[in-house]
Amino acid sequence: MTPQNILRVLSQHPDNNITEFHRALNSVGGKLLGGGATGGVTLNYHEPYYTWRNFLESTHIQYNHIGRIRAYLDAEPWGNVNLGGTIYRLKPDVDIDAAISALSIAA
Repeated sequence: MTPQNILRVLSQHPDNNITEFHRALNSVGGKLLGGGATGGVTLNYHEPYYTWRNFLESTHIQYNHIGRIRAYLDAEPWGNVNLGGTIYRLKPDVDIDAAISALSIAA
């Protein structure tokens, strides 16, 4: 999925968002049973063509795509250094067609 596609999906529903998450090494269960560090980025969205299905769908996206579209997103941090992340939502004043055009030219 390209940054342009991600912006288009975010613009289709106000609840659509990107979630960046992380869990630190040994953050759960103590030193010996803590488990490994993990993290990732997901695009969470409502499918616009199936309005009768009202649940949120999720797909993994590349972390570097956030850097390309960061100027068009509001960030809401959550959690802490051990367990947390950031929820990114489309800024309300973004002109989607202009943003996608600018990203396409820059690529």
